Amino acid sequence: MNDKVKYILDKLKTLDLEKEPVEDAKALIKELRWFPVLAYTLGPGHAIMRARTGSGYSYVGDLTYPPHHKTKIGRANTKAKPMFYGTVVPADAQIDDPIYSAQLAALCEVSDLLKGYCNAENTEKITFSRWAVLEPITFLFIVPNEKLNELDPISKKLKAAHQKFVEQQQTDSMENFVQITRFFADEFSKNVQHNHEYLYLLSAVYSEVLTEKDNIDGVIYRSVITKGNFGFNVAIKPIVADNCLMMDYVGEFQLRKENNDFYCELDKRCIPLYTHQTCFTFG
Repeated sequence: MNDKVKYILDKLKTLDLEKEPVEDAKALIKELRWFPVLAYTLGPGHAIMRARTGSGYSYVGDLTYPPHHKTKIGRANTKAKPMFYGTVVPADAQIDDPIYSAQLAALCEVSDLLKGYCNAENTEKITFSRWAVLEPITFLFIVPNEKLNELDPISKKLKAAHQKFVEQQQTDSMENFVQITRFFADEFSKNVQHNHEYLYLLSAVYSEVLTEKDNIDGVIYRSVITKGNFGFNVAIKPIVADNCLMMDYVGEFQLRKENNDFYCELDKRCIPLYTHQTCFTFG
């Protein structure tokens, strides 16, 4: 690893993330100049699942990305810059029930009950929405943390392709790519607790830098919580979500905990949704 790359990564490590130094982080990351990433395209026929805590929603806008003024920092977005988050099981993921798996992964991402923040009733309302992919969406794949021992088939395939690319570089460049990949894989694999979302800052800024180009629509990465066993998380630019996705299903569920078991039961579902529909009712 050359001195400049080492200097930049060391500087990123020393930033006081609690102060949210977005511009400082962005300037340092852009100095790296080259990012060892792979493109992955999700085509029509796929469905992306979203989950939101609560119930009683009646507008499509309630279940898509949040407005700018309500957007907090996340794993792949900075403050006031929303991304459309969801979970997806690609066709080549070798998972038997892709919709159920994506739904379960989405639940794990948002549910306080599953994360151990229990209430007196041990219940939680969850609203799921399914979004059909209408046009191809091009992601940059975040290579998984090398400490993860069990990789799903897609991660294995893409990680092998990434490794092959890295090995074709000159020795100095190869070591740079390895260290940059390892650094941001670690950032994306952070298990962040409530009220410590500022710890996402480096992965959030990295995602922002990667998706600045018009031909990149978002990032795709393994879920930290489910370790990729139920699909992948995606973060998509709002303009791409508006133009390439259509919500075609909404269901309200109640999640409850009994002893150490969890049960997620359907309360009601909406009538079919159509293109350009902005509100919905439950039938």
